[in-house]
This record gives sequence, structure tokens and C-alpha cells, in this order.
Amino acid sequence: MTAKVLGNEIGGDPYVSTTSTGVEVVYIWTTPSDAESGSYPFNLTLRPQEGVMIQAELSHELTLDGSSSDGDGWYPSNEPVRTGGTNLHLDIDVNQVDNRLERTSKMEIEGAVATWIRWGLDNIGNESLDSTSWWRELGDSGEIVGADGLNNRVVDDSELDILENYLTGSSRDLADFIDRALALESKSILGGEPFDLEGALDIDIDMNGQNSFGPEPITITIRSSTVLDSGSFVFIESFVRSQSQTFWTKVSLDATLSTNPLQGISNVFAEDIDSDHLRIGIAENVRVSFSSDERIDDFRVTITPATSFIDGPLTGLFLLLAILIVSTTVSVRGTRNKTRSPSIFWLILSGSILLVLYIMGIRMDLVLGAGAGTFVLSLIIIFISPSHRINGIGDIPDKKIPVIDCPVCKQTNPISSDERPLRLPCGGCGRTLLIE
Repeated sequence: MTAKVLGNEIGGDPYVSTTSTGVEVVYIWTTPSDAESGSYPFNLTLRPQEGVMIQAELSHELTLDGSSSDGDGWYPSNEPVRTGGTNLHLDIDVNQVDNRLERTSKMEIEGAVATWIRWGLDNIGNESLDSTSWWRELGDSGEIVGADGLNNRVVDDSELDILENYLTGSSRDLADFIDRALALESKSILGGEPFDLEGALDIDIDMNGQNSFGPEPITITIRSSTVLDSGSFVFIESFVRSQSQTFWTKVSLDATLSTNPLQGISNVFAEDIDSDHLRIGIAENVRVSFSSDERIDDFRVTITPATSFIDGPLTGLFLLLAILIVSTTVSVRGTRNKTRSPSIFWLILSGSILLVLYIMGIRMDLVLGAGAGTFVLSLIIIFISPSHRINGIGDIPDKKIPVIDCPVCKQTNPISSDERPLRLPCGGCGRTLLIE
């Protein structure tokens, strides 16, 4: 649906509300600075389906004399609908603290639903609300007794307190607000069913400086926690509910999970969505995200915590470093009289491979197994590395060792035995030297 005045399209989404006879659609038009009094044609184009277009034109006589009034502007008398188009960005941050998962879910809402929230907050206790209105149920809860600043066309602190206290007081009421009022999945956003939540809830609703009626962004932050039981758990899954009328036109997600230094992750199973699993020394991190252009409505990410202490990122890092240190020490000592370059190359290559496997979040038992394998290969490389050839007296480590010069090739050969007579192969030409 598009609207034009004097052939110029009116920007922004219209305000839509239901009435007893149908639907009221209001476009906010700001007159140009050089506008004059006269007849202004208003053109409306409606496309209910592809190939079908309905057009209408109305003319309004406007008197523009440059004066202004002290009025509060237009304000809907009926509850706005939530289907006028809304952007939702969900940011979830999960941290493991001991045996609990502490979850911070932040919803940034902009559009028709934000308009509905502002209007509803200002109309708490409005007896003209429809019996099916969610705000009517909040008004009937008794929270409004003694509250100030109600029904004055702006959202006051007292009205925000009513909603925050109502949602904080009961996890079931919070889940109902998310499920019915926002048409989202509370289980996915909160991390579990209402009876799974542990401890007190913390809820903050931020109008972002816009307390008057309008579609500007609203940020709702919810902090909850659940117990980390044995077995797998759902980290994040589809959070937009199926509905006959669409509330959310643009949806994006950024969800991260971090473990503590001693708790590892055995497996991350992502269905119909990509996930990033990284291990950074003191924690394992899992990240799932998509933009509004890549919206995914049906997905699930399940995480299986590790059960062995060696799977902890910090423990695994120490064990991996121990393997690398032992491999380096053995390689250096084992190649004192041998060519060292093959061992050095293998140490650099194997260390890089193990580091990549560790960071990519590969199971620690597999990483440590690979580390043990690289150590065995280090021993094999030491064994097959060629020995150094002694080219002269200067290469002999101990000058007190007796030597004999080959009469043919003049190669200096150390005499390593006191046995006499002694037959010694020349290191230069291979002839046998006899020492009596």
C-alpha cells in the first residue's frame, strides 16, 4: 500500500488500528515549508495480491497560514495493530557460571510492534480496551492502583514500572507476554519453560529516549538462568511463532555461548543453520547468527557438554602444551649428532596443526590423540635422520680422543676403542685401517 500527496509518496509506515467497522490507516504527512493553502489530492494505491491494484483519490482543502497550535498531534483512539511491519533483532549471550547457564536476551524492536507497546503502556487501565487485548489483562491485574501518569499520550516511568514488575513477578506472565503479545517463542528466548528458570528474573525496557507515540526502536532486555543438567540442551532454536498475520517482517539473530575454563563441549549439532565453534584457551565459544537478508525461520542448535575433565579448554590446553614441550625436548636431544632440520620442520608443522584443531573446537580427546601421534612421528623422524659426517679434526667434539690419518685420503678418523689390534674403516674412503 502506498500513499501520495501532490504526486509525492509519503515515507514511513502508516499507523494501523482496528475499529468497530473495519481498519483505520493513518499516514503522517509533513507539509513542505513553501506549501500554500488550497486543494491537496491524496492518492492511495492498494495491492492485495499480485496483479490486483485498487486505487482511490481524495481531495482535501487545507488552510496553511503559517500558524501552529499547541496540540499534541494525532493520537489513535483504538489499539494499533501489530501487523504493520516490524524489524526484530535478537541478541542472546549465554555464559556458564558453575552449573548454571546465565542468559541475557536482548530484543530490539522497531516498527508497528514498538508503536503498539508505547500505545499499550499509556493505555494500561483503559476500560475501553477490547476484552481480548493483552493490555486489558495487564490492567485487570491490579498493578495500576495508585500509579501516576496514565493515559497522557506519553510513556511515563510509572507505566514502565507496571509492566516490568508484572513480567518480573512471574515467569509464566513473562512467557505469556513473549508468546501471545509478541508472537515469539518464549522457550527459545528464555532458554527453557517457565518452570525451568532458576532464581529471580531481571527485565529492563528501554524506550531509547522516545517516550511519545511512534515506531522508534524499543529494547527489551531479559536476564534469566537455568541449571546445566547432564545430557544435551537446546542453545537456540526458531523463535518466531507461526501465525496467520505477520508481525515480524525483518528478523536477525546474534547468539553466543561461552563455557567456563573447566567445562568443554563434546558436540555442537546445528540443524538448518551454520554455527561457529571456537576454543580460545579459557572458554569454548559457540556463535549462531543471521542477518535480516538471510532470515531463517526453522532451525535448531543443540549442544552436548563434555563429561571428562580433560575436555575443559584450560585443562586441554595445558596437556597439549605438555605434549609439544616433550616432543621439542626429545627432538632437540635426539638430534645432537644428527641432521636436525627434518625434526624442526615436523615440530613446526605438527604444532600448527594441533593449534588449529584446538582452536576449531575439535573434541579434546581427538586433539590429544593427534598430539600423541605427532610425538610418535617425532621419534621416527629422529631415528631415520642421518648422522653428522666428521670432516676433520675440528669436528671432533673431544680433542683428547686419539686419531689416525688415512694414508690414502688423509681423512682424520677418531679411535674410539682401546682394543688392539683394531681394524677401523676410514670415514673418508672406506679403506680398513689396522691399528696394532
